[in-house]
Amino acid sequence: MDAKKELQYRVAVRMLEHLFQNDLLTTDELTYAKRLAMEKYQPQTVWEYGYVLIKGEIAVHEEKADVVRSIFDAYLAGASLGKIVDMLFAQGILSPTGKTKWTRAAVDKLLTNKKYIPLVGVRVYMDTQF
Repeated sequence: MDAKKELQYRVAVRMLEHLFQNDLLTTDELTYAKRLAMEKYQPQTVWEYGYVLIKGEIAVHEEKADVVRSIFDAYLAGASLGKIVDMLFAQGILSPTGKTKWTRAAVDKLLTNKKYIPLVGVRVYMDTQF
């Protein structure tokens, strides 16, 4: 965390503790508010779609990995980025940002990301690049 965000976080926590000490917040409200402050001021580690952090180790999220594989398969079968977006929407698959509809840019980024080689294999990945 950079110095400015660290200061903002500390000020927010002090204000919350002051409110708690003056009986303006319950213990539950203080805990919740501190968590919100931490989410706002501390950087979050974002993992690529299809991966998850479990006990400090990066692991494959199988359900999302299947989505990644289906995107590569559809693209190699000749589907355009727009068709893939429509397919994902029709299946009710949320985008990496949690939105109901993927963007063409998100699908394109996924298809060109080398981090998906372990999920789809080198040959499939290379076939999508050329």
